[in-house]
Amino acid sequence: MKSMKIFVPLAIANQITSKNSECIQASIVVEVASGIPTIE
Repeated sequence: MKSMKIFVPLAIANQITSKNSECIQASIVVEVASGIPTIE
């Protein structure tokens, strides 16, 4: 994934997981999908 300042996933909830979170290269991640973010 390309490096970015802000990453805002707007689709389905629970798409950022412990398995793929290391691939996100962003200073700020804003979860605004249809669900509450949880810590695994």
